[in-house]
Amino acid sequence: MSKFLGEPIDQGVTDQLSRRGDIMSSRNRTPEQLRYLASRTSWVRLTSGVDTETGPDECKELILQGGYGYYNSIEDKLFLRGGISFQNNDPDISKAYNTAGAFGTRPMPGITDFSVKCKGRFGSIKETNISFNVWSLEDLERVERLFFRLGYSCIVEWGHSIYVENDETITTGGLTANYNQFFDSPSSREKAQSVIDSQKENTSYNYDGFVGLIKNFSWGFRADGGYDCNISIVSLGEIMESLKTDKSTLDLEPLPSSDKESNSSKARASYFHFLNYALSENTPTDGSFQPLRNVEVKKAQSSIDSLVTSLRTDLEEGGLGSNVPLGVVGFNVTTDRSEGTQEDQVVKVFYITLRTFLAMLNRFYLLKVNNVTEPKFDVSLDRAPKFNTHKGHYSSDPFVCLLPTSPNTRSISSLKLTDLYEGDNSTILNIPISLPYIIETYNSLTEGSDAESFSLLVFVNKIIAGIREALGRVNDFDVVYDDETRLFSIVDRNKIDVLKSELPELDLVGLRTTVSDLKIESKISSRLGSQIAIAAQASPQSSTSLLTNLIKWNEGKADRFALLKSENQTSDNTSSLPSIRSVEAQLRDLSKEKYNENLNKLYRKLNRTPGEYVSEEWQNLQKESFQDQIEANQNSKKEKNFPLAGIIPIDVSFTLDGIGGIKIGQSVRFKKGFLLPKYETFSYIVTRVDHSIGQDNRWTTQLQFNPIIYP
Repeated sequence: MSKFLGEPIDQGVTDQLSRRGDIMSSRNRTPEQLRYLASRTSWVRLTSGVDTETGPDECKELILQGGYGYYNSIEDKLFLRGGISFQNNDPDISKAYNTAGAFGTRPMPGITDFSVKCKGRFGSIKETNISFNVWSLEDLERVERLFFRLGYSCIVEWGHSIYVENDETITTGGLTANYNQFFDSPSSREKAQSVIDSQKENTSYNYDGFVGLIKNFSWGFRADGGYDCNISIVSLGEIMESLKTDKSTLDLEPLPSSDKESNSSKARASYFHFLNYALSENTPTDGSFQPLRNVEVKKAQSSIDSLVTSLRTDLEEGGLGSNVPLGVVGFNVTTDRSEGTQEDQVVKVFYITLRTFLAMLNRFYLLKVNNVTEPKFDVSLDRAPKFNTHKGHYSSDPFVCLLPTSPNTRSISSLKLTDLYEGDNSTILNIPISLPYIIETYNSLTEGSDAESFSLLVFVNKIIAGIREALGRVNDFDVVYDDETRLFSIVDRNKIDVLKSELPELDLVGLRTTVSDLKIESKISSRLGSQIAIAAQASPQSSTSLLTNLIKWNEGKADRFALLKSENQTSDNTSSLPSIRSVEAQLRDLSKEKYNENLNKLYRKLNRTPGEYVSEEWQNLQKESFQDQIEANQNSKKEKNFPLAGIIPIDVSFTLDGIGGIKIGQSVRFKKGFLLPKYETFSYIVTRVDHSIGQDNRWTTQLQFNPIIYP
């Protein structure tokens, strides 16, 4: 995933596409350019991350490619096997054909098929399928030791055998620079990935690769004595999708003896439960900021101290660091959500930032290898994306979350939320979420019928879905993964911080392009199609705010078989009566006035001492809240000259000569000449990046884009 959603594709990638375009459009090609055009082939390489009893030496002797190679550490070279050995079980690793077993002389194993597909809602996790042939039982045993190891690491690389660099030099692909570092033991995924990232830049993105995990494998015997094998490899983000949350009780000190056993069990249900228990003892609830280091707990003091120390670790370890606010803001509220009680009671509600919530997941719930958490959530404020907001934005369910800063008429005025975070108040990580809501969500997932399939990513998605609803559905929060940085981030797909003028333009048609299989598809769901059809028949008097935007699609068009009344048309008999449109407008104004009155009333109740929160009252206003927030968001966009007219969604997809460095979430513009004019005003965001090497031995990259509105 790109650092910020919607950022331009890397300049190096743009330059590479331009150099390729120069050669394609050249009228007087040099011999080197002709060789480049005629001889472009590709290669793929699979290196095992498994150390056997002999250490990394066995990995060096079996590196899968078109055949398989061996790495000579002394010469720092990767050699492909060649020649024939007729000696039975010859230990010489340099031979391509060896004699062993009942089938005589057999060829070396080799990769026959390769593809990389994107997974997930936005395609930010890679899954690779590699098929290869093994021709002897002896080689299958070697392959089994190195590659048929579920959950173990491996390195997948692929690239062009001949390519043009960004300085216009045509060169041949070779051994990955610092390839020897792949065999360091012990090593780290960060180190291996840094080698891959450097190689991408050094080859002008004519190379790609990643460190992955072996997810699955299969092999089958053939009639000719060989074996068909397949390995499925996923990027590290797959860990998060399948990681089950540890629902066992926590290893904490004995809780105060005065507590009932039920309270003790609740406090041990999760780290969030324990934190809420610790805060509830004697933490002030006057709306002021309370640092966690000042929290005092009777017999479990060392547990809360350990929790704080763990969260204070550096960003590289998934913590918040030592110099940022780490604490809560709390207040007393009368609520109907108290568990195990029939009557409302005064409870303490504490808010932590979304950043603190993610840091707790990093430190206490994600897997650690050698005390290193990977992958993990990105909690760096320097890289934190912002969220879409508008004038008057507010939370319609304060029990779920608040905004870092809210208008006085739409906030709990007694809470000092600005002390809870640092940096920009429109940063996603600074959104305050209530600890009771986190606990309630955790309980609903772990105690329900689907508890066995409850994963950490499901938990996070449930939390951010609740935030989306509370903030009026003007945000589209999602979890994305960058397999280069090995970091998960929470982004708002409705917030773009990049100016359209900053985006590069791509040539998809004409002499300069290497694009093939260009497809532009307009896809309309049956529901959306029905709405547009209804909107096309709607008169100005009967159109609702929901259909207004869809009507703009047909603006300036008329259906001569379904004539519409003019907005100003009135009969002689009704000329003195107010128009239906004006009556509807008055009714909407009255309804909005009533809604604002009810909403302000609920916030006034919440601002009492103690506050009062009745979930049913807030839920009754949800529908009107969505309409109010969406309308306010649209008005805010109008002020910024955002085009709001609806368009029929399209997908733009095409295939080009393989290239690395393009990431999900990056954006481009397309040069004019093949899209309808109304679509040329949009920018296009990458939603899929797939790679494959087919029977023609050519590396191709398949890209898909969707239109997006930029400032």
